[in-house]
Amino acid sequence: MELKDSEVEWQFRCYKQLIKLSFSEGDYDAALSWLKHVLSLAPNLSQGYLEESLSRMISRYSNISNADFIEQFYKTILEQKEYINDRVWLKIKSNQLSSLIDSGINDKYHIGKSGIDSVESLLREIQTKLLHVPDATRKLFNLEIIAAEMEFLFQTKTLDLFRMNRLYKQSLKSTTAVTHPKIVGIIKECGAKVHFFRQDYERAKYEFYQSFKSYDEAGGSTNEKKNKNLKYLALCSLLTDDELDPFQSQETQTFALNNPDFDNLKSLIHAYHSLSIHELQLVLNNDPLFRTDDIFVHAAMQLQKNLRLNLLLKLIAEADQLTFVDLIATLDLDSFSDLEDLLSKLVSRGQLKDVKIDYVKGIIFSKDVCTNLLRPTSARSIYYNIKFIDSLWGRDQLRVTKAGTESRTESGSGFGSGLETRLESGLESGLEGSVEPTDEMMQVDSNPSLLFATGELAGSFTSSSLANKLFFLIDRPQSPPDWFPAIEKWYTYVMSALPKPYKVQMSHNEQVVQEQQKFIADSNAAKASASAAAAAAARGQELANFNTGLLNSTIGGVGENVGGGVGTGTGTGTGTGIGTGTRDDGFFAGNSGSGDNIDDEDESEITLVKRVDLLKTWVQTLTS
Repeated sequence: MELKDSEVEWQFRCYKQLIKLSFSEGDYDAALSWLKHVLSLAPNLSQGYLEESLSRMISRYSNISNADFIEQFYKTILEQKEYINDRVWLKIKSNQLSSLIDSGINDKYHIGKSGIDSVESLLREIQTKLLHVPDATRKLFNLEIIAAEMEFLFQTKTLDLFRMNRLYKQSLKSTTAVTHPKIVGIIKECGAKVHFFRQDYERAKYEFYQSFKSYDEAGGSTNEKKNKNLKYLALCSLLTDDELDPFQSQETQTFALNNPDFDNLKSLIHAYHSLSIHELQLVLNNDPLFRTDDIFVHAAMQLQKNLRLNLLLKLIAEADQLTFVDLIATLDLDSFSDLEDLLSKLVSRGQLKDVKIDYVKGIIFSKDVCTNLLRPTSARSIYYNIKFIDSLWGRDQLRVTKAGTESRTESGSGFGSGLETRLESGLESGLEGSVEPTDEMMQVDSNPSLLFATGELAGSFTSSSLANKLFFLIDRPQSPPDWFPAIEKWYTYVMSALPKPYKVQMSHNEQVVQEQQKFIADSNAAKASASAAAAAAARGQELANFNTGLLNSTIGGVGENVGGGVGTGTGTGTGTGIGTGTRDDGFFAGNSGSGDNIDDEDESEITLVKRVDLLKTWVQTLTS
C-alpha cells in the first residue's frame, strides 16, 4: 500500500520518537530495530529532510559510553548506501575518527600498532573521499578532519614536524564561516608547536595564547588541554625574556591563581628572573613534565643555557677579573668546554666587545683592564706601521748600496737606529694602534739615501717584506699611494671577521626603573637649583643692603668734609659752600664751595682722589 507524503512524514516522526524512548530506557536493541524502520522510509522522503534528520540523530546518539551501540548505529545507517549522501557519510566517519582518538590513545606504546593503523586507515579513507566531493562539502569537513589528524599526532606523541607543518598550512588555506572553538584550539596548538621547535618562540607564544583562549571558550573536556597550553605559554614567555608574568593577565589570572598545577612554573619564573641556577634545577627535578613532555624537555635545556648566559654577563659586568675555575663553580658547569661554549656564544653576539679573554691562563678581564687589540685605522697608517715592522725584522738583511747608507745604519745615527728606538719603546708601552708618520718617515720614499727607497731602487718593500705577503699584488707599487687601495681592501676583509656590535635592548622593567631614576634625579636637581637660587638671592640682597649702607655712609662723610668750608673768592663773584647735604647730594653739594687759593682744577683733582679712596675703602671692607 502506497502512503501519501504527509503520512510517510508522520510515520517517520513516530519511528524517531520510538527510537528516543527505547534509547532513554536503555533498550538499545529496540532502538536499533526502530532505526531500521526509519531507514525503510528513506525512498519516500526528500533528500534534504532525510539528511537533516539523520544528522541530528547522529549528533544525539554519538555521545554515549556504549561503544557497541554506537558502532551498530553507524553500521546500520551506512548500509543504506543508495540513500546516504556524502555529508552524512563524512559526518559518521568523522565521528568514528574522533571516537577512536578520544577513547584512549594516550601513548602509542600502550595502544599498540593495530590501534594506530586503524586510525591511519580511517584517515586515508576520509581524505580520499574528500577529493571527490563538492567544494562546499569539502570546506564543511576539511578543518574538522585536519584537526582530528593533529589531535592524533598529539595523543600518540608523534613529533613529526614535517607532517604537523603540512597540516597547519592546510588549515590556514581552508576557510569556513563558523568553526568550533575546540577545532581552532587544536589548530593553534599545532602551529605553536611547529614554531616552538623551530625556535621561533615569539610566534609560538602568540599561538599558544590563542589556543588557550579557544579551549577556554570551548569548555567541557578541554580543561586539561587548556591547562597544558597555559604552561607552554609560560615557558615561551621565559624563552623570549618577556618581563610580563603570563599568570597575571586578565584571561589567565583567575584560572591559575589557586591552581596547584602551576606552583612549579611560578617557582620556575621566580628562579629564572632572580638568576638562581640551583633553584631552577630544583624546580626542573621536581616536575615530571620536564622529563616526559618534549616541549618541557626542550625548554628546560634552553632555559638553563639562557640563565647561565645572563648570569655570566652579570658576573663579567660586576668584576674586573674572573677566573674560569670560579665561573665553572658559580655557573654549575661540568667542564671548561661548556664555559668556552658560553663565551663563544656571547662573543658571536657581540656582547663581549670590551672584554679580554685569556684562554691559556683561564682569566677574563673586564673593559677597565683590557686593551683594544684591533681598532679601525687608515690605509696610510697601516702602510707606515708595516714599514716599522719591516725595519725591525729585516734591518740586518736589508741594505741599499748607496753612498752613506750602510754607515748611517751601522752607526745608529741615521733613520734606522732612531726608528728602532722609537719602535721598541712604542711596542714595550703597549702600542697596538696606528703610528702617525713623522716628517722623517715621510722623507723615506723620496730620499734614496734612507733605508726604504723608491724609484730606481724598486720601491719601498722587498719581495720578502710583510706587505707583499699580506696584499698579494701582481704589480709592485712604486709609491705609497699605490699601496693604499690594496691595503683598504685587505683591511675591510679583516674587519669583516669581527662580530657586529650587539645592540642591547632594555627590558620593560629596566626602562621603568631608568625613567624613575631620571625623574628622581631631575626632581632633586630642580630642588637643589631652586635652593641655590634662593640662597644666592638672599645673600645678594644681604650684600646689597650692606653695600648700600656702606656707600651712603662713606659718601655722606666725604660730602660733609668737602662741603663744610666757607670762603670768599677773588674773582668776578663769590661762592658759598653748603656742608649740610643729604646722603645722595652731600658730596656734590660740598664741591660747589670755594676757599682761599683753591681753583677749579685743584678742586677736581681732590674730588678724584676722594673717589679712589672711597673705592679702596669699600673693597677692603667687602674682602675682610
